[in-house]
Amino acid sequence: MRIYRYILEPYRGRRTRHTCPACHKRNEFTRYIDAETGQPLAHEVGKCNRENKCGYHLPPVEYFRNHPETSQDKTDWRSSEAYKTQYTPPAERPIDYIPKEYLDRSQQSLGKNNFIRFLKKLFGEAKAIQLAELYQLGTSKHWRNAGGLSVVFWQIDRHGNIRQAKVMAYDPDTGRRLKAPGSAEVWRNGMYQWETGKPGAYFAGKALLKNRNANLQQCLFGEHLLPLYPDAPVALVESEKTAVIMAGIQPSVIWLATGGSHGARWTTPEVYQALEGRRVLLFPDLDKTDEWAERVKILGAVCQVTVSRLLEEKAPEDDRREGYDIADYIIKNLLCPETNKPKEASAMDVPAQAVRAESISLPPTSEKECLENAEAGAPMYSEDPVLPPGWRYEILSNGEKIMVDADGLPATWNYKPQNGREALAVFVATNPNVLRLIEVFDLCFEEFFCG
Repeated sequence: MRIYRYILEPYRGRRTRHTCPACHKRNEFTRYIDAETGQPLAHEVGKCNRENKCGYHLPPVEYFRNHPETSQDKTDWRSSEAYKTQYTPPAERPIDYIPKEYLDRSQQSLGKNNFIRFLKKLFGEAKAIQLAELYQLGTSKHWRNAGGLSVVFWQIDRHGNIRQAKVMAYDPDTGRRLKAPGSAEVWRNGMYQWETGKPGAYFAGKALLKNRNANLQQCLFGEHLLPLYPDAPVALVESEKTAVIMAGIQPSVIWLATGGSHGARWTTPEVYQALEGRRVLLFPDLDKTDEWAERVKILGAVCQVTVSRLLEEKAPEDDRREGYDIADYIIKNLLCPETNKPKEASAMDVPAQAVRAESISLPPTSEKECLENAEAGAPMYSEDPVLPPGWRYEILSNGEKIMVDADGLPATWNYKPQNGREALAVFVATNPNVLRLIEVFDLCFEEFFCG
């Protein structure tokens, strides 16, 4: 006989089904309640009924791990005779993983991918493809709009296991998620039909495995990059789109995404332990700063973590209402709203492996500043920034100027730096608008890289 102190609330009409804290769908969330009193444990402890499209599930045991100060009831229950003599804990089920063949198949039609089409518009084709390859982006026919298809954000853990496939529809011109009813066609019953509801997000894992009972446990988007760069700082954002775009803007940092405010249950040990020993900076959306600041206490158990209040302190009220994130600001400030094209000779136009000499136009540094920088050990930036030892520029047959490292290999945006100052030098050399970004956002890159 099994006895549970907390159970999923029995269905007694719509009043017993609540708004999911992850997907925000109304009347789809079942809370865990105290079997003795009928009271809910906490508003976020429960399970979303939309297993395929959302998959959010926070059981009481994980809640107590993250909130030990509330575990008095749990302690009393476990010390009772009923628990000691009659409770049988459920057996742990092995995690189910998605075969790599599905990921490989999804990467055969990247030219039709609306999100990648936007990346090409933002960064140029070469860099967009690099970003797509690094984050293993895929294409799905689940939604169709503007002559293209939806993107698959594959969740791959640090061991290379594929945990989930999150499918989303984007506007290829603005880079915005499609949220309005009728904004895309959905593939259903072997044909496309106009979507009557908003596209949202579709978690395809269980459908790919053809198993509705599969035990799929999500991880941070981009987690597979962590073992590749064990010493690099980590930035954590909410949106997968933001992680990919910021990786193209600030390349010496590993950008990961939770997939939502409560996405991937990222405040549970099973998920955040991937960040153990790392230096982590949280970039919450504008309306989530205080909430994410509280989560610093949780992640602080395994890593050095701080939360950025940059947007909260500087954003105007209109942007605050929009719930902007850091990528929204980058796009807003570096793109001309009239043409939606990069301003002047933005680094976004320059492929990562082909830095044109004419695009590097940083303000000259005074002799006094050069001497001060040299004494401090900092690079002395000029028309051609000082590169790390052994690095050099080479001119290709087509006239393009590329930067190569000490081994003669092209310096790609995901180059693993040996130290913070080297990372900063490479970043400035490959991103001519870095000084403008610092001015616009008051970002202290040197402190973040070299700190």
